[in-house]
Amino acid sequence: MMRGLGHCSSRNTLVRKRPMPQRGRLTDWNDARGFGYITPLDGRPTVFVHISEFPRHQRRPYATDLLSFETSVDERGRTHAINVRFLSAASPRSQPRTSAAPTRLPVPALIATGTFGLAVCLVAALGTLPWSVPLAYVVMSSLAFLAYAQDKRAAQTGQWRTGEGTLILLGLLAGWPGALIAQETLRHKTRKQPFRSIFWASVLVNIGLLVWLAVAAPLAGQT
Repeated sequence: MMRGLGHCSSRNTLVRKRPMPQRGRLTDWNDARGFGYITPLDGRPTVFVHISEFPRHQRRPYATDLLSFETSVDERGRTHAINVRFLSAASPRSQPRTSAAPTRLPVPALIATGTFGLAVCLVAALGTLPWSVPLAYVVMSSLAFLAYAQDKRAAQTGQWRTGEGTLILLGLLAGWPGALIAQETLRHKTRKQPFRSIFWASVLVNIGLLVWLAVAAPLAGQT
């Protein structure tokens, strides 16, 4: 009998030690970096939260979301939120607009990328570059355009976004003409910093590598 009482007491102790869910509001959120801070409704100090603790197959979080969460302590003694769940939708002012912005004809982007494409084809026709190079620009530009369109759609519907590093990498790997057209056509990533600076730096790197390839290929054929 005493053993049974001891067993029940142990079980009750374990139940009491389970972390109780708290409620709080997401008062600070950096969507690009995937982290923010929750302010508990009971007046406790704010709690750090990472995107990985949110439900994977639901929408992205927004500032002012009402959340249910538990807390844990990492190996450095820092408290952070875990097992986060949505209790309410974001306020209308923090929700992204679901109506798509009208597209526009990106004349400067078309002129710039068209001129670049003609130059690459001309160099390939002269035998300085293989025809696989202009083909690579066409393929990668198509992929980049689709990636930007998907990211724009995700931003409007609150779904999981395409990482900025992926967009930059697509541009660096010969997809920047399509990326530039997508930016101007969809009005997406046209002002955000430091993304814009990194994007144009990747364009310069790509063009520099192309020039190096055009100069190095004939020299290699002469040796």
